[in-house]
Formats: sequence, C-alpha cells, structure tokens
Amino acid sequence: MTERLKNKIALITGGTTGIGLATAKRFAAEGAQVIVTGHNPDTLEAAHQQLNGSVKVVESDAADERSS
Repeated sequence: MTERLKNKIALITGGTTGIGLATAKRFAAEGAQVIVTGHNPDTLEAAHQQLNGSVKVVESDAADERSS
C-alpha cells in the first residue's frame, strides 16, 4: 500500500464494526494516524484486538453529547 495518508489524522465514529472498522484498517494501512470510537464494550475490545494497536480505540457515544 502507499502512504498517501501519512501525516493525516482520521477520527472515525462508530469505527469498531462494519464499514467504519474496514475504513480504519485501510486508513491505517495507508499511513494515517487513526482513532475510532464506539460505545459497546464487546465491539470496542474486538476492534482493539483486530487492529493490533495500530489504531487508538476510544469509548464514546456520539449520540450522547454529555459523553466524552
């Protein structure tokens, strides 16, 4: 893969499953610093395992504005 996203930062809300997770993997493979968020503890852990530490996984509920 190329490093066309090197020196870029991507924040992917809902990035622990499905299209968001696939996007996180691709962006990381192309050199981006990636942060994904989610609120389900099970999918957060699964994403953390699948991404092998190459992506920061953060617990956050985008639907709850009080959530940080």
